[in-house]
Amino acid sequence: MFGTPVNLAARLTATAYPGAVLIDGGLAEALPRDELRFDVSGLRPRPLQGLGRVRPRLLRRPRKG
Repeated sequence: MFGTPVNLAARLTATAYPGAVLIDGGLAEALPRDELRFDVSGLRPRPLQGLGRVRPRLLRRPRKG
């Protein structure tokens, strides 16, 4: 496999802290708007090699409260 999506996934994985899941804006928009299933937080844009500046999103389980 190769191409921009694979490159983006590899760069986001390399950027993430251990145990964190970073996603791009396209996937964030495709997820259901259901606060009970997903918590998506925008992070500040960062340069990713070969892709320019990308604004990753942090995907988490929703907080219980």
